[in-house]
Amino acid sequence: MVVRAQTRKLLYLTLITLIFVAVSSYYLFTPFDLTKHKDFIIPFVEDAIHAGIELEALTLTILPYPHISLTNLDIRKDNNTILKAKTVKASLVLRTLLFNRKFEVKSLIIVTPEVYVIREGDGGLNMLKILKEPRIPLSLKRVRIKTGKINFLDEFLPGKARYELSEVDATLTPKGIADFNYSGTAKLLPSSKIKFSGETKDIFHYIDGMIEVRRLHIRQALPYFRAFVSKEGLTGDFDVSLNYKIYIKPLLSDSSSNSENTFGKIDIRGVATYNEFTVSIPVLFERPVFSQKGIAHIDVSYSGDFLNIGFSKIEIHMPEFAIAGNLTFDRKKGSKEKVTITLDTSPIPLATIREQFFVSLLPDAMRQRLNQTSFHSGEIKLSDFKITGNTKDIRQLTHYQTPDSLFFSTEIKDAEFAHEGFAQTFSSVNGKVRWREGNLTLHGITGRYGKSVLEKLEGNINEILNAPSVNLKGYALVDASELLDEFKRWSYKKMLFKEDIEKITANGISSLVFGISGQIGREYTSKDAELNLSASLDATSVDITYLPWLQKKKGFNAAIDAKFVAKASNIFIETAKLKLGASEVNINGFIKSNEDFSYKLNIMASDTDVGDISSLTPYFEKRFLFASLAGKISTNLEIDKKGGKNPLKLKGNIALKNGLFETEMLPKRMSNVDITTRFYGSSATVVIDSFKIGISDFSGAINIPDISSANIGFDI
Repeated sequence: MVVRAQTRKLLYLTLITLIFVAVSSYYLFTPFDLTKHKDFIIPFVEDAIHAGIELEALTLTILPYPHISLTNLDIRKDNNTILKAKTVKASLVLRTLLFNRKFEVKSLIIVTPEVYVIREGDGGLNMLKILKEPRIPLSLKRVRIKTGKINFLDEFLPGKARYELSEVDATLTPKGIADFNYSGTAKLLPSSKIKFSGETKDIFHYIDGMIEVRRLHIRQALPYFRAFVSKEGLTGDFDVSLNYKIYIKPLLSDSSSNSENTFGKIDIRGVATYNEFTVSIPVLFERPVFSQKGIAHIDVSYSGDFLNIGFSKIEIHMPEFAIAGNLTFDRKKGSKEKVTITLDTSPIPLATIREQFFVSLLPDAMRQRLNQTSFHSGEIKLSDFKITGNTKDIRQLTHYQTPDSLFFSTEIKDAEFAHEGFAQTFSSVNGKVRWREGNLTLHGITGRYGKSVLEKLEGNINEILNAPSVNLKGYALVDASELLDEFKRWSYKKMLFKEDIEKITANGISSLVFGISGQIGREYTSKDAELNLSASLDATSVDITYLPWLQKKKGFNAAIDAKFVAKASNIFIETAKLKLGASEVNINGFIKSNEDFSYKLNIMASDTDVGDISSLTPYFEKRFLFASLAGKISTNLEIDKKGGKNPLKLKGNIALKNGLFETEMLPKRMSNVDITTRFYGSSATVVIDSFKIGISDFSGAINIPDISSANIGFDI
């Protein structure tokens, strides 16, 4: 009986123990619903994170490991949602909680959260307002975010900007009070893939990390370049890899009074690559820029009131050429945005030059000349190109008169082009051109114009945008026929004998040495501005005809060495030495090419061989059937033609010494001919000092009271 009683007690004890274990296990493994106690728990948490909390359910599970689950969590600040999550699970360390009364969260898993980040109008982040030192002991070892979403609104930016990230998977490993390491992936809608990692320091005052973005559409970066870039025609995707350092100013205790920009300093470094990219930058270029592929190193610095955005080591592959260079935008508080571009190019086909985007950077005067030019072949290469200025004035002509506003060096190779106003085509053009501070330097320019060959052209054109002045020297082999055609086309419409000039013909090659110095361009120059021209032309190898008066054949020595000064509508001939055969004629004077065309010329020659003249003027030989001509002519003559209907006036004399003439029209030879013709305005006197026909001697005078009416009086 005793044994049975003891056995019965043991069974009862075992049963009670099993029931206790079963009941305890049920309660330990079964979540406790603490939702009805949330109004007691939530205020402590709200006070710790400085934000309001709403949740639908709160449960606690003891075994197999203690953890808390929150359902439909909503964290708000100033009545705006900062974080929403469908489920939040926090795994606790039981020993620390029981013995140290401290919450040690082994892992925090946030499922399908939605985070709302706002950069407010004062530059501060709403998230930072809840990241103050917590007031409850809490240790957090790991945070895991699954399938999250982040909405970012930048209200500080003019015009605002909005971005949405989805499929956010991230891991945060806290360290210290409010800092953590982080890493993860996300999708920037609509299609960009993001990978990121980094860490925060000094209670979230410093952020140091990296981010990689694949297929970032250029339009998504537009809000931050709105001052420079237009969205019109903006296409292309970028792959971006960036390292960043951000310093965030400490918040004041009363965050509502902290109106300063939260970001104290931002430094971003990285690399961007792209394919098939089109961008419009109206402040620089009139037309969109298209590039097949490229790469750029990015450098962004922000500190207080200063922002610098730089793109260095740029490699841009255009359809016809490649560019290497740098681009920076600077902005300071109270100042205009400043842009600086430096670049070098590979050879650019000249046939495409007018369609290139950078042409709009050129001053209007240069662009106008460019638009009047039709390029056929050849190439041009830019080097050491630099343009700088503020984005408002960089398209203004006056901007390029300032120092360091524009510089470039251009190498031209095998260029062929036609220009309005020129009858022939320029070809085989080579050389270098350099622009600095409104001054253009030409070096080693060679080429062809029609059949003419430019052997060398060098010099400067200074102050092109203000009062252009030129200093050029060159040497050329000129096709006489083409040169004459150009002279006929450019000659003044009311020029004396213009109709007769049309009858002149020329063939052959002349050597020309020329120089030009002084101011050019009537729209820029004053009435006192001067343009000096010098030319040495050797026409010995040229045939020139002006029938019946002139017929100069190849081989006959003919050259001119002249210096001119162009001033307003006047051309002053300082000196013109005309060499004909063994003779030399000197000419000076001026020509006024205004509406009342006028001129004044002084012609001086001594001992000019009559044979040289007869070689150029076959008319008299044919008309009077001269068998022989000889003698010396000296000339000191002033020719004056006033404007309008004023008659031509002559002043000076022409003298023939030791003249000798033989003609079939006279039976005897004329010899010892000494004749002097003196001109007195509109009248003249021919003084015959001696005139011998056969053995007969003559002397006398011929008076011409009015040259224009051909009134003649003889006294022999």
